[in-house]
Amino acid sequence: MNDIQREMFSIMDKFRRLDFQSKILDIPKGEFRVLAVIMMLSGKFKDSCNGPVQCKGHPHFVAKLSNTDEITVGDISNALNISKPQLSKLLNQTDEKGYTTRSVSKKDKRVTYVTITDFGIDKVQNQMKKMEEFSNNAMERFGEENSKEMLRLFNKLYSIFEEEINENYKEKR
Repeated sequence: MNDIQREMFSIMDKFRRLDFQSKILDIPKGEFRVLAVIMMLSGKFKDSCNGPVQCKGHPHFVAKLSNTDEITVGDISNALNISKPQLSKLLNQTDEKGYTTRSVSKKDKRVTYVTITDFGIDKVQNQMKKMEEFSNNAMERFGEENSKEMLRLFNKLYSIFEEEINENYKEKR
């Protein structure tokens, strides 16, 4: 590994360890992710312009965005790419805090629907405001031109990493 590669991976690791979401959010990241995904899947997630969030690059959201409360545990598990037992633990926490409720399908008792409560929606919207404020402050300091260039380069690097993985490495199961 050369110096540039070492520095790139070192910086990526620094960002991971910075864990800014845990410092900004006042709910655990896992719970926030579950709530945000439920809102996206149900079409309730709005951006700052009060329009539905366009989930480009997230094919698991595109198929579901339907303004429905019939979001299954499987839908959420697939969207987050976590196991159903992992998700169940998170849903126990969000249910306990009043952010979500679960109900069993009347047609198929094996299917459980998850609904985000108004309290849960308010919580996510509050957390998103915090993230937006943080992001606005950081990007203002970084500058618009630097931000655009960074996004261009991150997208390019991501595409290259994705191609390399798809072409040369088998998915681990």
